[in-house]
Amino acid sequence: QVRNSIAYPGMNVKVVGSHGGLSVGEDGATHHGALDLIYLTSVPGMTVAAPRDEIALRNLMYTAATTEHGPFAIRYPRGCGHTPDWRRPMTAVEIGKGEVLAEGTDVVLLSTGTIAYETEQARMEAEKAGVSAAHYHFTFVKPLDTALLEKAAALHVPVITVEDGSVAGGFGSLVASW
Repeated sequence: QVRNSIAYPGMNVKVVGSHGGLSVGEDGATHHGALDLIYLTSVPGMTVAAPRDEIALRNLMYTAATTEHGPFAIRYPRGCGHTPDWRRPMTAVEIGKGEVLAEGTDVVLLSTGTIAYETEQARMEAEKAGVSAAHYHFTFVKPLDTALLEKAAALHVPVITVEDGSVAGGFGSLVASW
């Protein structure tokens, strides 16, 4: 239905999915969204976003609601976030643009979705151990920010993708395919 009724005719439909990833609490395994990135990114013309926190989620919702961009999917996990002051004015975000959360020279961490919080914690621990890690966050899994991927590749250091989903067909697969 998503492909035939929304994507092929280029409908301006927003698909917002809670329970993205594996963190579903008491709802159990039948509710986890570990495969959502796989099937949503395979839909022609679909924009797929995974915000890193509550502020980014609100900004994505605002962007989706105020643009005529065609099929647009936003995934987020069930449960609480980490940002106590999330009630800020909403602003539109540039579709397909990632963000540099930290610069580094020894390794590049590429995250998507709310796992960015744990990725940043790991980056700070690595820094304490003397490892200089860059952290680039990809709010948009489709389209991928290829300029940011080129920046990561130009460092000529190991690149590690971090996601709350499936290894086969997920964010890491999309990065490797690029």
